[in-house]
Parts: sequence; C-alpha cells; structure tokens
Amino acid sequence: MPSENNRRRTKALPQSPASKEVKQSPFAGCSIILVAAVVMLFLIGFTIWSLVKVDGELSKFTQDTSEPTPVLDPAQFENEFNDLSGRLDGFRTTVLANEVAELRLSTRDLNLCIAAHPQFDELRETFYILSLSPEKAEIQISYKLNGKPFGKTDFRYLNGSFTGKPRLESGQLLIDIDHITSQQGEVPAEFAAHLSDHQITAPYLEDEVLGPVMKKLTSLELQDGALLVRVDPESEPPGQQELTLEEIASTKKIAIIAFISVLGFFALALILFLKTRRS
Repeated sequence: MPSENNRRRTKALPQSPASKEVKQSPFAGCSIILVAAVVMLFLIGFTIWSLVKVDGELSKFTQDTSEPTPVLDPAQFENEFNDLSGRLDGFRTTVLANEVAELRLSTRDLNLCIAAHPQFDELRETFYILSLSPEKAEIQISYKLNGKPFGKTDFRYLNGSFTGKPRLESGQLLIDIDHITSQQGEVPAEFAAHLSDHQITAPYLEDEVLGPVMKKLTSLELQDGALLVRVDPESEPPGQQELTLEEIASTKKIAIIAFISVLGFFALALILFLKTRRS
C-alpha cells in the first residue's frame, strides 16, 4: 500500500495545462460584431454628413436653373466668320509643318468659335467671353454642378461671371481665377481654387483636328480685346513634365484606396485587440 506521504504528493501534483478548460465570455463574439458595426456606421455617417454639408454650402451661391450665356449667330457675322476660318486653317497648316506660327483671336473670334464649331458644344450657352485685357479675362458662365446627394438628382448651376488669367499647361488652356461673381450669393475662395483646376479643354487634346495643334502651343498672351497664341518648334511647350489628366485621376484613386485600407487596418486591429482581451 502506498504510504501516507506518497498519497499527499500525488494529490499535490498540479493539473496539466491541457486539462484546464479555456473559459471565454459568451459575449466576446457579440462585442466584436458590435465594434465592427459601429466603425461601419461611423464611416457611412461621415460620408453622408460630408455630402449634405457640401450641398448646403453650394446652395448658398448656386441656383436650381441654368441661365444660358449669350451665343453669337455666325450668320450675322458672315464676313468675320469666313476670315476667322481662313486664319484658323492657315495657323493649323503652319503649325503642322513645324514652322513658327502666331494667331491673334479677338473676343468676337473666340465667341464665334464656341458658337459655330461642334467641338465646343459643351461650352455653348455656358461660357461667353465678355472682355480681354493684358491683366485679365472676364467670362460669363453658367457652370453645372451635381445636385443633392439624395432625393432629386437635378443639377445646380453657378450663374455669374469670373475674372482670371489664362495659361498653358501640357497643351491645355487653364485659367487661374481670382474672383467669381454669382447671381445667388458670395462664392468662397476655396471654390474659385477648385474651378481653376477644372480642365475644360482637356477633351480637345484627343480631337483629331484640335489636338495636334494644342499640343504644340508654346505661349499665349492677353492683349486688349484679344488672345495671342504662338508656336515655336524650338521651344518646349510648357507643362510637358506635369501630370496628365489621367495620371491625376489615377493618383486620386490610389489615395482613396490607401485611405480606405488604413481605416480597414485600424478597424481590424481594434477587433483583434478586443478579441485578445476577452480570451
């Protein structure tokens, strides 16, 4: 028979870790799901709040209806339009021959181009040049913006005018806007900066008639009542090393994906942390 000491030693032996029952709170899984749901609801709520806030700000200086800008009738300027067509054809021929070329376009010339050429359909009734001077260009606009994020999907319109100075960049004509006047109310400076980045001439780079000429433009100059554009084969067009429209769009998509990935990482880390604590 085992001695009393042996029995005591046998009873004192600790249980194997494998024999212990792992105890876990029955509410651990619910907590994880709850945290994930809260994070998801926060992201959705923040997105909705941002959209509503933007719409509220836009309504302060935009309107529900468009007020079309003037459109010249080429039939009333037949001689002027024929002269303009001849100068445009001559300029294009000289540019494609890799020779130095210069073209002076008056305020009326530019408005006739918008009115008569199908390539500028999107600018018709939305973009009208009021005046040009060495310091600035003044342009009347009816700029279409996305409407409310929910409910009606009607567009909103910025009806008014702006002043700014044009510049060349990668074959595009961009306008650095310094002031916007709206019929509805005061326009924030941040929106003027946003509108300056709007590349209204980007689609024309792919046009088989306009694109080859636009890509060769090397300088432009504002004059009294006119815009002077030049092409010099020995000069490099400005902004050729800048990001293209497609590259900018791609960069924005990458930034958005990276932002969502970071949020997802932190949400997952939080879930794992809580699960570890409950174990």
